[in-house]
Amino acid sequence: MAERLVEHVSTRVPPEIEARQLAVVRRRIAEVEAGRVEVVPGEVVLREVREAIERAK
Repeated sequence: MAERLVEHVSTRVPPEIEARQLAVVRRRIAEVEAGRVEVVPGEVVLREVREAIERAK
């Protein structure tokens, strides 16, 4: 899946950067699959960010 996402990026990145990005994606997938990290839904993250911005005003 990560490879397909990278293929569809309109701006091409140098191969060495792409390789590093894919390595990070693969590592993160492995962490999620192993249960080593907590997955937080995007809408939760956005809500928390908006709330933090409001508190900072």
